[in-house]
Amino acid sequence: MSLDEKGLEAIFEKVREKRTPAPTSEDVVFGALGRGLYERFFKNCTHKHLELDPSQLNPGVAPRVPVRYDRYWKD
Repeated sequence: MSLDEKGLEAIFEKVREKRTPAPTSEDVVFGALGRGLYERFFKNCTHKHLELDPSQLNPGVAPRVPVRYDRYWKD
């Protein structure tokens, strides 16, 4: 398994849960990254920062959160 951009995109393609239409940010993230990453990162982070559940947010909010394929810190 490769964790470069192409490898990650292949992983995301396997775990995505397409929801059309996507009426909430929760649905957008499920369609882009799948349930696992939604549960581990997006859900709790959103609740912590906005004090709202992603299911309460407009679908335009989720795309504002960047998905980084590179390491943030270069050791």
